[in-house]
Amino acid sequence: MHLCIGVPSAPLGHEDRFAVAVLNNLLAAACPRASSKNIREKQGLAYAVFSELTPYSDAGMMTVLRRHRAETVGQVIDLTIKEFAR
Repeated sequence: MHLCIGVPSAPLGHEDRFAVAVLNNLLAAACPRASSKNIREKQGLAYAVFSELTPYSDAGMMTVLRRHRAETVGQVIDLTIKEFAR
């Protein structure tokens, strides 16, 4: 199963664009404390975890993508939302 969650993000010229880029890295596999480490490696709930930014001149979007077994969808959604909140 593939899960994609998108949330509004900072546009290209926004002052928070660098902070959003750091958050994007934390939600993906770019650092040891990333949520992907928790969801994929520690919890064993997903086969793949990705995060990407789509900034436009007037709007932006951050998308996280998870590939996992169908029976773990509730846990993966809950953990992903908790990572956004954290």
